[in-house]
Amino acid sequence: LYSLTLMRQGVVFMQQGRYDEALKTFNEADKVAPGNATNANMIGLCYLRTGELDKAFAYFDTALRLVPLFTDARNNRGTTYLAMGQYHLAEVDFMAVLGDSTYPHAKQVHYNLGLTYLERGQLGAAEDSFRRSIILPNPVFDGYLKLATLAQRQGELERAIVLLEEAKLTFPEAIEVSFE
Repeated sequence: LYSLTLMRQGVVFMQQGRYDEALKTFNEADKVAPGNATNANMIGLCYLRTGELDKAFAYFDTALRLVPLFTDARNNRGTTYLAMGQYHLAEVDFMAVLGDSTYPHAKQVHYNLGLTYLERGQLGAAEDSFRRSIILPNPVFDGYLKLATLAQRQGELERAIVLLEEAKLTFPEAIEVSFE
């Protein structure tokens, strides 16, 4: 029970952007109850958010060794691969995550997969993934921006404008759309 309390406290610290405190709390939870895949995933997230990619990767791998079908950890490892420029491995992890029909953040995974394809110069695949990321409900805001940028690069300004207008309607609080 104490380990769970520590983990909850670590999550609050993460939400506040207090990653050093979150890490201390998650490490304490690991001492109390070692071998918890969720805790390893959370430590990995702290390292990912602070840019310590090698450490993040190691903790996501640990979480996956403990629970091989841990979809969140696989998605986070894919995000780490993407940040490391290892696009093929990122794609493999993202595709595995999308194979889990119960995963609630599939649209964000489609967006990440779009970024992966974009980095590899696969514009058609990137566009398809970004389109999947903006399907209602709960579209990914940045998916609209990437699609509009792709349309603009292809000389399709009207399509870019339509996408940005749709983003503005869907996310009225997002001032970034006005700048685009």
